[in-house]
Amino acid sequence: MNQVDPFFFYSKSFPRILNDLKATLIYSTYQAGKIIMISSQNGESIVKYAKNFRRPMGIAISSDSQKIAIASKSEIGVFTSNAVLSKNYPERKGYYSHLYLPQTKYHTGLVDTHEIAWTKDGLLSTNTLFSCISKMSDHFHFETTWKPPFISDIVPEDRCHLNGMTLLNGYPKYVTMFASTDQKKGWRSLEYDNGLIMDVETSQVLL
Repeated sequence: MNQVDPFFFYSKSFPRILNDLKATLIYSTYQAGKIIMISSQNGESIVKYAKNFRRPMGIAISSDSQKIAIASKSEIGVFTSNAVLSKNYPERKGYYSHLYLPQTKYHTGLVDTHEIAWTKDGLLSTNTLFSCISKMSDHFHFETTWKPPFISDIVPEDRCHLNGMTLLNGYPKYVTMFASTDQKKGWRSLEYDNGLIMDVETSQVLL
């Protein structure tokens, strides 16, 4: 095991994998309030970059890797890569492949956004507090695009703890939630074996 700092350890194969894939691993940690990017330029050591955000959770990368959306406590920020500026960054010219600059900010309010994704319908999120999938809006904090059939009202009560979303052909296909409850924070009073996976198109519980 190698070590970057007192709290970050990695296996010897990890830098080689990142370098071979020409990939950067990006993850969020809302406990520490950071977005962290990890890459390798030589296959032997790790380059780590961390940026502070207020309770960051969901991260969405556009298909061309030119845009990153980050969901934080009360907003979703969109950052766009600038190739000219990245190659000519004054302190390290020719060193960076991407330099993401803030371009758009959606003020969602405190909706407890967990997952976000670029879709054919735009940028969507799992709106955990309001128990729905929502779309970014120029007129409102959000616009509801789908909710579980057992949710009777779009209200800020975190009724089922809708938290995960994955896509198929550019549209939401599957979601995860803690329980199929329609009461305020109803999932909290249940055992931790009531979670489910649901098909968005059919509203069928799969597991």
